[in-house]
Amino acid sequence: MSVKISVIIPVYNAERCLRECMDSLSAQTFEDFEIICVDDGSTDGSAAVVADYARGDGRFVVLRQRNCGAGAARNKGLEAARGEYVIFLDADDFFAPDLLEKLYARAVRTEADIVICNGRAFHTASGRYRDVTNYLRASLVKGIPVFSRKDIPDHILTVTNPAPWNKLFRRGFLLREQLRFQPLQNSNDLYMVLLSLCAAERISCIDEPLVSYRESSGRNLQSRKRAAPLCFIEALEALYDELRRRGLFEAVEKSFVNMAVRMTAWNLVTTRSWHSRSKILRELEKEHFTRMGVFARPGEYCAGGQYCLAQMMKCALWLWKKLHGGDL
Repeated sequence: MSVKISVIIPVYNAERCLRECMDSLSAQTFEDFEIICVDDGSTDGSAAVVADYARGDGRFVVLRQRNCGAGAARNKGLEAARGEYVIFLDADDFFAPDLLEKLYARAVRTEADIVICNGRAFHTASGRYRDVTNYLRASLVKGIPVFSRKDIPDHILTVTNPAPWNKLFRRGFLLREQLRFQPLQNSNDLYMVLLSLCAAERISCIDEPLVSYRESSGRNLQSRKRAAPLCFIEALEALYDELRRRGLFEAVEKSFVNMAVRMTAWNLVTTRSWHSRSKILRELEKEHFTRMGVFARPGEYCAGGQYCLAQMMKCALWLWKKLHGGDL
């Protein structure tokens, strides 16, 4: 039997925050949905928590797999989904009670392939919220109730963040376009989310903070970055190749370059390992960035801040080579 929305949640060692996430879904004002929790080989009490919710609420479905990462878990959930629409939420976040109701109403009213909502960051230690500008840049589509790459070709890849947790997708659209998450240790959502934005013909947005994204200590993220700091480059290359294969790259090239510069800068800044930073810097001169042309554009090609970031990274590369005798 079908449902209107399938909520897909990869779960890995999220016991500390999991009940708050589950409770915020149980309290949704929307009723016709299922919650597919994919336990990704958790070693804490997460599996017992989701099993407890499944016993008490028939909307919860629990799937299990060996630890393969969030990308593989989301793909597994999508295979099992019955919803007309799907949303991929994270197990440590929590949500406004009308999240699903508002997203679904907007999707039906606009016949959208994707509906994007805004969010806010929640700092676990302080218990405080903060506004974040890149979850949804609503000003880029102000006055455009339904848009696509054709309306904002220079901004389609920067109008929102490359995460799935603030986006409702039409399941038929994902299946038709063969959109799946990459099985990477980190940045596994970048390819799928950004490709979907370029492939969609109808996108709508709700400029309300319906998702609370939990900012924690970041230890797990930093561990994954140290182990595989170049995953984001693999994701960028896959996106670049697929956009070219689909004949979409030329139309969104400027947006791609600005997004790639921003993504590279973000990874350089957020990794706490100098070894990982040096590995990223080494890649700036290799084939990846050369063939994508990310740092070969004139200054006016990159939008404001992205141009400054590009220049800063070029300087960082020059300084690193100078300090190491030209040998990276």
